[in-house]
Amino acid sequence: MGKTVRKGFGVSLWRREFLPHIIVERPLGIGEECKENGFIRADDQFFIMNDSIALRNFHLYIGLVLFLVALFLFGEGTNTEITFSVAAFLIGSFYIIYNFTHPQKILILDRLNGIITFPGFLYGKPITMPFEEVLAAVKGGYGVGMATLAILRKNKLMSTSYDFDLQFRPLQSWSFMVWYMDKNRPLPPGEIFDPYRQKDYERRKKEGFPKPLYQSWIATPENP
Repeated sequence: MGKTVRKGFGVSLWRREFLPHIIVERPLGIGEECKENGFIRADDQFFIMNDSIALRNFHLYIGLVLFLVALFLFGEGTNTEITFSVAAFLIGSFYIIYNFTHPQKILILDRLNGIITFPGFLYGKPITMPFEEVLAAVKGGYGVGMATLAILRKNKLMSTSYDFDLQFRPLQSWSFMVWYMDKNRPLPPGEIFDPYRQKDYERRKKEGFPKPLYQSWIATPENP
């Protein structure tokens, strides 16, 4: 069925197609070593990630590259090259300034309350909304390293989006989100969640093991 999703939810120049709230692929296990890449908290209640740490000086490097492009084009001397040189210089300047002044980009998944908070565009405020109302789409192709998962605000003509690339593949990243946010299922794979599995199990048992919130096309065993 994963192939069906790949064919049915792609990218169009004319319209955006969205992923269903379904666990499609088995997510990669998350270990303690991932904390170096921006993990703040990962347990049976919250998954919190600081993308600012993962990005590090990404915007700075883009700005420096654009500066080099601006210098090269300016040396050509024609009006067209000078115009592009000025544009590259201005954009590069913005990237460098943004690298040192942008707010922290924090992703918060509130498992028990079904709430997601994700960063706004550029300097925009974070967006908090029910996870069941969030939209997700593949941005780019489906190959490894060619695509990211775009999380979007629902019912907005110009939707604010946040690129989430935890699992290196958009369908795995989305499946991780859906799995984690389904509080009626066990926690997703990963040793980082192991200390909390029994507590999470006892909570679901006390609640009478309610029906899962979202569909899954793969098995979600008690001990992944």
